[in-house]
Amino acid sequence: MALKNKGWNDERIELIVGNFLRAGVIIAAVFVLIGGIFYLIKYGTDFPEYKIFSGEPSDLRSVHGILEDAFSLRSRGIIQLGLLLLMCTPGA
Repeated sequence: MALKNKGWNDERIELIVGNFLRAGVIIAAVFVLIGGIFYLIKYGTDFPEYKIFSGEPSDLRSVHGILEDAFSLRSRGIIQLGLLLLMCTPGA
């Protein structure tokens, strides 16, 4: 009976990296989904005003502002945090 090498090998590293990437994408998707649900609950019945362009609020243009909004349970902040987490997950 041959002993298995329990050290670091290519297969084990690929498995760890794959699980890390999968977890990052799933966590980011959960944040975006939760933020989207909160957004639809609050603004789902509003009609969009297409004649006037309004960009993102100034508090969602920095990481500090996004974190502050997300921890205050503001829907747009939670969505932006999910997108930030997705960007922080390295691509393969």
